[in-house]
Amino acid sequence: MIVYTVLFTLDGKNPADNRYVEMFYIWLSHVLKNGGLGTGDKICILIDKPTIDFLNTEFNIGFIINTSVIPIEFYAVKSPQKISEGMSFRYSLDEYPMICNECSLYIDLDVIVVSPLQVIREVSNDTIMAVVEGYIENDDYGGKVLPTHLKNNEYPGFTSAIFAFSVGEEVKSFMRKVKYACLLQEPPFYTVDQPFFNKYIYEELLNKKRLLYILPKTYVTNNTMIPSETAIFKNYSGSPGNGSKHVVKLIMMICSEILIDPPTNMPPYIPLQKVCNDLPIL
Repeated sequence: MIVYTVLFTLDGKNPADNRYVEMFYIWLSHVLKNGGLGTGDKICILIDKPTIDFLNTEFNIGFIINTSVIPIEFYAVKSPQKISEGMSFRYSLDEYPMICNECSLYIDLDVIVVSPLQVIREVSNDTIMAVVEGYIENDDYGGKVLPTHLKNNEYPGFTSAIFAFSVGEEVKSFMRKVKYACLLQEPPFYTVDQPFFNKYIYEELLNKKRLLYILPKTYVTNNTMIPSETAIFKNYSGSPGNGSKHVVKLIMMICSEILIDPPTNMPPYIPLQKVCNDLPIL
């Protein structure tokens, strides 16, 4: 399995002001700790040069890479001019074949892995796995781009924050269509690429009766600190591009993990030293 994400700083902006850099460390540590990755798996990050240079200068990314038993690979992308360009990188299978595999999983930086990803490995044979979220008639999903006859409040919408695929010609065609539609939209929609992700799930997969895997809803929680016994992903979505808002959510999530699951291994008890005149020899 390949697990991948995209980390970028808009062209002309300072990576030091990019709060998604902080989110990346939380994202990466949870994938490594909880994802259940093993032999043959790897993590790929599509990242622009200014941002990776900042990581190398300001943060000790080398420590994580050198201590991880799972390969972590970085691949350079061009600094995007606008957010839609940056978010379209996730669909760039032709340009970045290194993210393609018999089972590849894309995860946004505001989605945290909390349990093993084993069920995702069922995706195979030139297909896509999607995650239901909301309804297709909502503008955040397909409301602005789908034909009227498909805007039914009983039809599901799908998040583009989490999806998996088994690479093949059908998947590549799907990804190209989503990417180029996203790049042509000006100004970008609030959820940027997501309406087009939904549009082509319906037009290229469901309407043509092609196979689509759907992750059971019990495996995903959305914007909650309440613990779940079944979740694989905790999705802290909202306000695309607003790194500061997302960082606060992830910090709250970490705090809830600490409070709900405090440390159980206590260090051995050592009594306090008593000193009157002479200091102890260290």
